[in-house]
Amino acid sequence: IVSHDRYFLDRVVTKVVEVDNKKVTTFEGNYTAYSQKKAMLREAAYHAWVNQQQEIHHQEEVIAKLKSFNREKSIKRAESREKMLDKMD
Repeated sequence: IVSHDRYFLDRVVTKVVEVDNKKVTTFEGNYTAYSQKKAMLREAAYHAWVNQQQEIHHQEEVIAKLKSFNREKSIKRAESREKMLDKMD
């Protein structure tokens, strides 16, 4: 069933299939359950993104500090951390 009537969907459906960015996801339950689960997933993804951004910022600060020591060993450690950052993106 394809409908924009949430109340109708709440009463009728037992499973919601979502197609987003060429990815298909199935949610069990009615439209309200789908909506709540989707909100939880969106919030979890946002928190993961915020944590990743904080980690990237921290690593960039560490890299700058290591490079400021201007020693071969520190520069190699900084380069290693830069490679790690490249993999995170």
